[in-house]
Amino acid sequence: MRSYGDSMGEITKKRGTVEDRPGRGRKRTAKTPENIRNQGKDSAKLEQSKELKEESWKSEWPYSPDLNPLDYAIWGYLEAKACEKPHKSINSLKKAIKKAWDEMFDEMVARVVKSWPGRLQACIDAEGGYIE
Repeated sequence: MRSYGDSMGEITKKRGTVEDRPGRGRKRTAKTPENIRNQGKDSAKLEQSKELKEESWKSEWPYSPDLNPLDYAIWGYLEAKACEKPHKSINSLKKAIKKAWDEMFDEMVARVVKSWPGRLQACIDAEGGYIE
């Protein structure tokens, strides 16, 4: 049986220290206090990517209009009022939108705002999915 030396000290003398060998030393993935502290920081993005890929967002992104009162109620009302007839110019359309906004009932806005908590709960119950 061949002997490689009596102690680690003799091996170190023959090979040199870690610092003496370029490209050698502790791996970046070694469990150092710094790496342990930073462990979750870099891997979080990978986990999120995997999650997105697996989920594939149920084939579509969720619509933000579900929770935005302007999107789910007000803009539709303004569009219906302002576009009752075709407009020949941008200025004509702007005037019609402003007129519809000015004529909007305060009660309508209050009703839309009051319905928002229910829409929020419906979105939570649907786990972020579509609610309409």
